[in-house]
Amino acid sequence: MVLLVIDREPKPRNQTGSQDMPRRADKAQKSFLNQMRHVRDHWAKADPSSFGLSHAQVQRFGREYERALAAHDRVQELRLELARAMTAKRAAIGTLRGTFGGLSSMIDGLARASRDPGVYLKAGIEKPDRKGPLPRPAAPTKLRIKPKTYGELELTFTIDDDGRGNLVYEVRRRRMPLQGETSPWEPVAVTPKRRIVDENVPSGLRSIGYQVRALRTNGKTGEWSDERIFPFGTSASVSRASMSIEAKPANCVAKSA
Repeated sequence: MVLLVIDREPKPRNQTGSQDMPRRADKAQKSFLNQMRHVRDHWAKADPSSFGLSHAQVQRFGREYERALAAHDRVQELRLELARAMTAKRAAIGTLRGTFGGLSSMIDGLARASRDPGVYLKAGIEKPDRKGPLPRPAAPTKLRIKPKTYGELELTFTIDDDGRGNLVYEVRRRRMPLQGETSPWEPVAVTPKRRIVDENVPSGLRSIGYQVRALRTNGKTGEWSDERIFPFGTSASVSRASMSIEAKPANCVAKSA
């Protein structure tokens, strides 16, 4: 076996033989405090007049270091206390929620057994709402089209559904050629996401338009969104396209499925 011994270059030492302290102050607070501790200890053992400082200045530096260290340690203690307090708060609120839910169920039971809705008024709580079927979803809004590197188009949009969920989105497009009539609407995708990339954008177009509608899993279908048009052609058109020009659809709303 051959052992390779690599001599590491020793760190530079000052005239007293000790290692030099870093000249630049460390940005990380804990590392900075460790750095300042080494500086304080070194200055306390040295003759400060040999590097242009007085004993009073060195002593003041030492006191400021102790205050900074104490303040840093106090913050660490408070962080631990806050973490423990947050854990205790979550546990207490969780217990309170569970207790209130159990007591509310007892009140519900009495109201059902007595068929007296006045029980809720006496208890000072609201009568539980009976949840009906989810309504028809709204039309998506704020359609945006962004060109991608290899000619794809990225479509994003939003919808105001009050957090009900259970939605998928149907995306369609129509092509406006350089010459000739606009094509009929054609499907692009059905997706649960509010972002889609059209990877098969035809070439030789003047522009292309997109619409989106929401479909709820209970079978209810929303209205089509306003059409979002993306123009092609000259660089000026491409520049305008980055602003996602919007136009209202003209007689192009499809019938609900």
